[in-house]
Amino acid sequence: MKYKKLLAIAMAVSIVCASPAFAAVATGGKPKAVTVSETAKKVYTYDEVLAKSIANSTALTLSDLTMDLNEKKATYASQSLGGLVYPQTVNQYSQIDSFSKLMEINELGTNTKGERYAKEATKLGIESAVKTAMSTIVTDEAALKLKDTTLAVYNEKYRVAKLKNSLGMATDTDVTTALAEVEAYEADVETTKNELSNAYTTLARLMGVRDTNFAIKYEVEYTPYVLDEELSAYIARSNSINPDLQKARIALETMIANKNFTLMADTTPYGSDSINYNISNTQMTLKNAEDGFKSAIEDTYKRMIKLEGDIKTDETNLENAKTALKIAELNLSLGRGTQLDVDNAKVKVQTLINTIESLKYSHENMKFSFENPCVLG
Repeated sequence: MKYKKLLAIAMAVSIVCASPAFAAVATGGKPKAVTVSETAKKVYTYDEVLAKSIANSTALTLSDLTMDLNEKKATYASQSLGGLVYPQTVNQYSQIDSFSKLMEINELGTNTKGERYAKEATKLGIESAVKTAMSTIVTDEAALKLKDTTLAVYNEKYRVAKLKNSLGMATDTDVTTALAEVEAYEADVETTKNELSNAYTTLARLMGVRDTNFAIKYEVEYTPYVLDEELSAYIARSNSINPDLQKARIALETMIANKNFTLMADTTPYGSDSINYNISNTQMTLKNAEDGFKSAIEDTYKRMIKLEGDIKTDETNLENAKTALKIAELNLSLGRGTQLDVDNAKVKVQTLINTIESLKYSHENMKFSFENPCVLG
């Protein structure tokens, strides 16, 4: 994760020579949510991005068309049987010529209901994708600000190493090591820039806009998650309303409801065994899916709680780092410290600020997944 890389940067800089590159590094505060320069670029809020992404979804449009078509077919089929509507009580009718119509009505009703659940899951998937992309943009922009500054320091360290080597005060290995550090961080910066570009591209595609030259405004309010019930009870309730599982349950119920019709139409000796097998297999598949979501929810909850612990620890570390920075600045003013001490302290403070913000965005994404586990499937 990016916050781990940022922590690594802070620790590495503890050996770097003093550099003016840190003069403008902030000592506290929250990174700006508008992630590009203040120009005439369009700025999208989270609500705007989500609304445009939902409106642009072809999957949602197709769901609406499918449901409309199924309802029209079901109406036509029911009219031919005297106005029957879904769901049907299968044992009420024994006419052979009604079997296919009754099964068709049931299946159309199933498809329509299942499509509604699929549409709900699609919307949640879009929202999850929007949150992920916008979180990436915000955290990557903050990471780049720190990494660019750190890279400038490593370039300075490389320059000093070469100078010392020319004076016989450093070895060739020292110069090679300094150069390797520069190259490694240059690669790290490029990787993050590519991630940032991909995130903007993802948002543009979701919204249906061609130009990626826009800005976003996205902030999250962090509070530790409070579960008001036992985790097992939450999982049972969550699985009962999970749209993916609901869709599967509707299909199973219709298969069972159509069993009598299918047996009347299937005169083979093994017809009953075949139908019962299909039902049992579908029941097993549903049970496996329920167990899968149970495990996913448990894992997400554990990771979310761990993340909250990490945030609390880093908030304590940040206060300590701010204190250390004040001491370093005081020592420098009294001639008892060096600019290097101040620079290192500033980097540690900014690293922890970025780390905490990154963790909070990750927590928001985990909380959404925990509350809407169909996006984990």
